[in-house]
Parts: sequence; C-alpha cells; structure tokens
Amino acid sequence: MNEKELIEILSSKIKLVRSEFNYNQDEMANILGVSKKTIVQIEKERQLASWTIIVTFASLFRDSTIIQRELGEEDIVYFLQTVARKNIDLKDKQKWMNQSLWKIIDERKGYILQRHVITHYYRIINQLGQRLFSSFYKKSAVRHFNEMVKQDLED
Repeated sequence: MNEKELIEILSSKIKLVRSEFNYNQDEMANILGVSKKTIVQIEKERQLASWTIIVTFASLFRDSTIIQRELGEEDIVYFLQTVARKNIDLKDKQKWMNQSLWKIIDERKGYILQRHVITHYYRIINQLGQRLFSSFYKKSAVRHFNEMVKQDLED
C-alpha cells in the first residue's frame, strides 16, 4: 500500500468514524484542525483528504474499529510509519525507548503503572507491555491502576 491508496481508503471512512465516535462535522473539523467545509467536501466525496489530514485522522482515531478493520492492523501509527517510510526496523530502538524513558511507579498483579520521565505522562501496561490506560493526570492513573488491581483480585 502506498500513501495515495491509504488516502483513498481512509477518506471514504471519515464519516463512518465520525459517527462511530458520535461527533458532528464541526467537532470532527476541530479535532482534525480543518474547516467544516473541508469535512463536508471529503464526506461528500468531492475531494480526498490530504496526507496530513489522513495521518492526523488515523492517529487520533487509531482506536476506531472501522479503521483497524479496514487496514487489518491494530497499531495504526506503526502502519502509518511503514507506509510513509517504506521500511522500519525498530527492534533495538523500541527496547531502549521502553526501558529508559519510563519510571515504574507501582507494580502489582501483573499491572505496571509508569510515568514518562520527560513528559510526566502516565500509563498502565500489562506484563506483555500492552498499554491498558493512559493519562496526563496522576490521580486518574493511580485510581485506574488500583481499580484494575482490585478487579483482578475479585476475579
């Protein structure tokens, strides 16, 4: 797949994804940083979205089942990187990034609460490194972490 093919596929999915997340055209335009007129033109298939809009759209809505199903990929950002860069070898870089930029705050019952050392962004991952929750708010991250641990104890 190349950029042009991806643009064609995802341009046709903007309205569906907008509906999936219950946004109106004004809200979608604001999220994507474009005018409502642009959204209307794309949704009516009068124009295709630009590469920049598609990258923004797919990244911000990477949790969309519509996008994931259409592309056959859960990690949409990695998919976008591959389309744009053609080849990616992240095995050594990914290992370094995950180990050195995240401080473990708490670890219980297979859940790990971490804080990014630069951005102070919080995340909860499982033992496989799969992200389960993300937040910029420590209280929210701690609360979710405790709820996950408690739920796991009850099960």
